[in-house]
Amino acid sequence: FTDMVFKAGSNNVIFACTMNEFWKSTDVGETWTKINLPGNGIEEGGRVAVTKANPEIVYLTYVGKFTNGTSTPVLKSTDGGNSFTVVKAAGGINLNGYDGNSHGQGNYNYAMSVSPKDPNLLFVVGHIIWRSTDGGVSWTSMSHDWAHQVHTDMRQVPFSPYVDEELYNINDGGIWRSWDNGKSWLPICNGLVGTESYIGCQSPVKKESISIGAQDNGEFLYRDGIWYINGAGDYHDNIIHDNLSADYYYNLAGTGRRRSLPSGGSTSLNLPFDAGNGQKVFADFPLSNTQTAYIGYREVYRSTNISNNPPTWTQITSFNTQVKAIASSPNDANVVYVVTEDNKIRRSDNALSGAPTWNTYTTPASTNVTASVVVMKNNTNVVYLVCNNKVYRSTNKGENWTDITSNLPGVNYHKILHDVYSNNEAVYVAGYNSVFYKDNSMSNWVNYSKGLPTVANFHRIYMYNDGTENSELTIITAGRGVWHTGLYGRKPVLREPENPQDVIPGIVYNYYEGSWDYLPNYNSLNPVKTSWTSIPDLT
Repeated sequence: FTDMVFKAGSNNVIFACTMNEFWKSTDVGETWTKINLPGNGIEEGGRVAVTKANPEIVYLTYVGKFTNGTSTPVLKSTDGGNSFTVVKAAGGINLNGYDGNSHGQGNYNYAMSVSPKDPNLLFVVGHIIWRSTDGGVSWTSMSHDWAHQVHTDMRQVPFSPYVDEELYNINDGGIWRSWDNGKSWLPICNGLVGTESYIGCQSPVKKESISIGAQDNGEFLYRDGIWYINGAGDYHDNIIHDNLSADYYYNLAGTGRRRSLPSGGSTSLNLPFDAGNGQKVFADFPLSNTQTAYIGYREVYRSTNISNNPPTWTQITSFNTQVKAIASSPNDANVVYVVTEDNKIRRSDNALSGAPTWNTYTTPASTNVTASVVVMKNNTNVVYLVCNNKVYRSTNKGENWTDITSNLPGVNYHKILHDVYSNNEAVYVAGYNSVFYKDNSMSNWVNYSKGLPTVANFHRIYMYNDGTENSELTIITAGRGVWHTGLYGRKPVLREPENPQDVIPGIVYNYYEGSWDYLPNYNSLNPVKTSWTSIPDLT
């Protein structure tokens, strides 16, 4: 079913529709009867609506097909859903389109409702708001266009059960309310933590510099404790330069632009490919060379003048396969590792030369879903590699590997980060809802996720690291906000009082295992606990 409602005032009768059918149940869904429907366009995205003003009236609409002129028919029943007549024929105005004469997104977003007071007052929404005052026969647009006034990708348009002429619009941007039967609309989203961050980055050299790209809700920049709206629409594959904190790069899968934060003009990156929206592109900025950048899609490209307008690029591989990860040595921009989805890891020791050469090794496990790689700063022979749900360590620059997955849960891990100021190979791995820590003094990983939302996808994890207690991890989630916490063992520990009545409100009590500089008498403390703090709302 694509929609289902109870008959107004009934506890037993249910109406439901599929992509091309209508069904009725009189026994709370135990059995169903298919109702034959008249007219054309009964295909895709069925929606049904009822009203307390007349329980025998049932409205039915389908997305239909804009391409063959059979879009958004509207049908009406006056006998409790036993039979229907066509009140708006398929074709004509497309109630699901970006306007009345264009295509939409099909079943993805479409909704209909009827006033509980007036059975002839209907609303249909998709990208814009349509209203009918004559029982679905004629329709008038109540929003200027799909891009203004009310956010697009509309999912519901329910009437208030308590206040006459009040209804709501639930969409990919939040919730809007109308108090005059759809003539005027205002957003009422403040306080809702629902921004769907599906991309993002943090500056490794400026702590209070974060960017996120939100699904259908534009780009947000976090600078010195304030969120700024920096653009509209969707954003893909953004990253902040590891050394040049003011340089922010976005849309790496498409046209590729560079912008100086927090605002200002943007310039072309002159990328040598266009991966298209939704594709993952990987970039690496060597710590040892501020003007060098490596970027990978199906090949790897190098720029040695990344600050130029525009920079120039040189293709330095001939893999012809999807890149899954890139990492350069923290000490030498010539040493670059590239993981590809064909279970290969390649290393170049002369990546800055005119014709780089590559050593190719087979990865110890599959890389078809996720991969990540880091090089230890204190010993560049040591490399850590994530292959889907496994973690490996090499002591000879990728030639041989040891499985160090140990007690990690059997889920895919999309990122491994290295604390370059550590002397003990401190690393963090991030799955889609958890973070774990390990260094070479430990045989097992410790869970570093306490305080994070448990129902959220961790789309990105980054590290700001200046070698002090000020360092932190940042996680960008889908729909649950942006979070950060201190690095393992970097901050003094405040031990939680044994008596609950001694707990001070507002104080976050942290436990760390292994931070013996601060806990000389608690070497056996287990399990490890840490605390993540949500960055302030976008509002």
